Amino acid sequence: MSARDFLLIIAFSGCLSSHLAAQLPSGSVAPDFYAHDIAGNPHQLYSVLDSGKIVVMEVSATWCPPCWAYHQSGELQEFYLEHGPEGDNRARVFWVEGDAITNLACILGLPGCSVSSPGNYTSGVTYPILDNSAIADSFRVAFYPTLFVICPNKKLYETDARPADALWELARTCPVAYGQNNAGIYEFDPGYNLPEICGNVGLAPSFQLTNLGFQPLTQADIRLRWNGADVGLVNWTGTLGVYEDTLISFTPPPVSAEGVISVQISSVNGAPNDDNNSDNFRSAVFGDAAYFQSTDLLLKIRTDDYGQETYWELRDENGNVIESGGNKLVGPDGGGQFPLGVTPGPGSLPSGTVVKDTIHVPEPGCYSIHFVDAFGDGICCQYGNGYYRLFDLSDPSTPVISGGIFTEYDRHALESGETTSMQEIISASNDTDIFPNPTSGRLFFQENLEGWSNWTIYNLSGQAVARSRARELPDVTGLPAGMYCLEIRLNSGVLMKKLAVQH
Repeated sequence: MSARDFLLIIAFSGCLSSHLAAQLPSGSVAPDFYAHDIAGNPHQLYSVLDSGKIVVMEVSATWCPPCWAYHQSGELQEFYLEHGPEGDNRARVFWVEGDAITNLACILGLPGCSVSSPGNYTSGVTYPILDNSAIADSFRVAFYPTLFVICPNKKLYETDARPADALWELARTCPVAYGQNNAGIYEFDPGYNLPEICGNVGLAPSFQLTNLGFQPLTQADIRLRWNGADVGLVNWTGTLGVYEDTLISFTPPPVSAEGVISVQISSVNGAPNDDNNSDNFRSAVFGDAAYFQSTDLLLKIRTDDYGQETYWELRDENGNVIESGGNKLVGPDGGGQFPLGVTPGPGSLPSGTVVKDTIHVPEPGCYSIHFVDAFGDGICCQYGNGYYRLFDLSDPSTPVISGGIFTEYDRHALESGETTSMQEIISASNDTDIFPNPTSGRLFFQENLEGWSNWTIYNLSGQAVARSRARELPDVTGLPAGMYCLEIRLNSGVLMKKLAVQH
């Protein structure tokens, strides 16, 4: 049975818990518990966590068909064999019967079950099984099955009934203490939610500085770099016990072209290195936004076998929705939120079909296109060869942005039809040299332009016809002969220069 198959079995028979309180949100501190499994062995959650083990806990009910489907898949047992005591010994697993009215006969699939049970939940598993509804109550479980990944720092993260490898991908993000002087960077947020830069962006990176050493953390220096150059420094002092953390944030550095933002711990408790440097560095890579010459776009989507799972939006640079399409029940926040299946709602796209939508953006500028998949497996390629393609309507033969292989979300920045008055360009020009000028190929800048970040070339109509996609010098080989204006963005502002192209 494939991962999607057993989740689709779960889809159509969701099981609600009788507990009405809101479930503990991800990032909360897990409540401790002490309980015996059905074999009589004692278990204490915090004792396991204090030993440095990650805990995966499933809370279920025997009468719940999705719970039985997940049990039958064997994914939790596979996780236990790979990462429990007989595997790499980095994790532990607990299965909890969460319904107070269910008795042991239900767990064993025997006559005398107080509710109902499709079979023996102990069959084929070696992880501990706890018949303890108080645990479900303390975790405020609202839905069966619910899985939690609980890190050694006692923070919990709710997840869906996922395959073993996907469970481990989540579990391995947990911070685990090691050594005496040891700090780590966790929950790193680069401060910008698109993979490309459009216009002038102020990145606002932040993260949780976490003490993973058994000695108190009292000092740390953290450097912020853009394309390898220092743009910020935090000299932190305080006192953090093991697994305690504090939020570190930086003043946003302004950027306007592709690059790499990174944070690095350069000093811990007065020493340049700590006992584990593997978590002392985090980074995020940003490209340049795709460019469309006109303000008229064509979106073409080929749906996969589950067209009702798709939703998309085009937003302006302030986050306002310009146009949208697809299943409104999924909406912009529905990525991966319906692993148990989603009902076709208003705007749902047919499955395995090509749909087209023309989009007019109100003015030249920066925008972003967002795609959401409710199941969390994108629109290509296991369940239909779906795709999305965004064209400039002036050239509908070659897509400017394309994709389809993603999980929950895919999003891209784009810039459309930027036009400028040529008189404004000419009047803004100054005497700083570019050479050769006229040119038929590559241009060079004088040394005093050392701080430039990107450039744009405009034609006589004021339309942008070429721009940098990396920090490289302009090459006009593909432009027709004529007069142009070169706009160069510097750290100190914007520079304009008249340019002649000859071939």
